[in-house]
Amino acid sequence: ARWNFALGVSAGTFKGFGFDAKKLPALVNRSGIDSLSRHLLNADLPAVVKEKLMPFAGESQVSLLIGLMLASPLYQVRG
Repeated sequence: ARWNFALGVSAGTFKGFGFDAKKLPALVNRSGIDSLSRHLLNADLPAVVKEKLMPFAGESQVSLLIGLMLASPLYQVRG
């Protein structure tokens, strides 16, 4: 359920929630992922997690990248 909710919100298919991912800067390198993780998670991602997310850092997959970050245990744990 956590994954479905996060991916639905990031894709704009979950009614009542969502955002326009096109307003976010294009993510093309590690500094882009770091910037996004600081914004969403208020923290930097561990190197191993960042490496796994790199394939989704292209501009065409920004909403999927955001969904993966929101569904991650790193996001769920923050207080």
